[in-house]
Amino acid sequence: MAISVGGTIGSLIFGFLVSRWAAKHILQAFSILAASAVVAFVFAGNLGLAITLAILVGGLINGCITGLYTINPTLYAPDFRSTGVGTAIGVGRLGSIVSPTLAGILLDAGWKKNELYLGAAVVLLIAAFTVHFLKQRK
Repeated sequence: MAISVGGTIGSLIFGFLVSRWAAKHILQAFSILAASAVVAFVFAGNLGLAITLAILVGGLINGCITGLYTINPTLYAPDFRSTGVGTAIGVGRLGSIVSPTLAGILLDAGWKKNELYLGAAVVLLIAAFTVHFLKQRK
């Protein structure tokens, strides 16, 4: 619930910020902040702090998703744009199917849930780094 509440707020904040600054830079900032918030969530010492951080994580992650949908069309030439965007969305959907299965496999293999969260933080940092190299088209 907390992550969903944060998600709505994060998407709105991303939209507000992107009207003033480059979406690519806002996406990088949201990714880095999301990774930091996930790490803080792992080490939250009490329930109140954990809920607050869950709202923040939800906002930042959903802001990242909004950012990807904002930037994605600008990455492809006009004659390939709909195919490129559709393929990217399909790959994202595939990831949303595979991720819970992979998490279950890792938990069965002895990983702790905090290790999974820290792994997600690493993925967010990798995403922030790779966004820097995206070449946008007009």
